[in-house]
Amino acid sequence: IKQLIEIYGTRYREVLNLTFRGDVLKARMRYAVQAEMAVTPEDILQRRLGLWEHKPEHQAAAESVIHS
Repeated sequence: IKQLIEIYGTRYREVLNLTFRGDVLKARMRYAVQAEMAVTPEDILQRRLGLWEHKPEHQAAAESVIHS
């Protein structure tokens, strides 16, 4: 939670509300789409989460969040 507070400040609870089965990374992806208007996997992973070098499963997760 400390890391979420550092990243999102008072909005950290909004991210926590999006957490499913403890998957904080996917919750941050959902938040990027819903609250920050991210529209592509690259936008989510690179610009919003700072994951410039990411795993293929991160790309797949970002795509599923966009299309859900």
